[in-house]
Amino acid sequence: MAYEPQGGRNPLLRDDLDYTVLAAGTGVKTNSLKFDVALECRWGSVRTSEDFSLAYHVGRAVELGLPPSPETQGTAGLREWRLKVSVIYRIANTEKLGGFLKKVFGS
Repeated sequence: MAYEPQGGRNPLLRDDLDYTVLAAGTGVKTNSLKFDVALECRWGSVRTSEDFSLAYHVGRAVELGLPPSPETQGTAGLREWRLKVSVIYRIANTEKLGGFLKKVFGS
């Protein structure tokens, strides 16, 4: 379980979007190979705003005497599911790799 602060999201309200995360996973490890898989659920909510009148979108709201932006405010709930997979291969003979990298990068 984790808490992930993400920073400001709405340019007018400047509220932060913070995620709460719950993850579960498993993995397999041998001498030269690691394989991991995890399922993650992230959720959070943030206050958001919207200007839906054309006068705000073309920048004439002040000329028409409309109230300051935003026109509407509300809360948006967010939920994400992520599947994370990783494979790591450990190279046992690093001398061959070193020779290959010297050929590629000319050192």
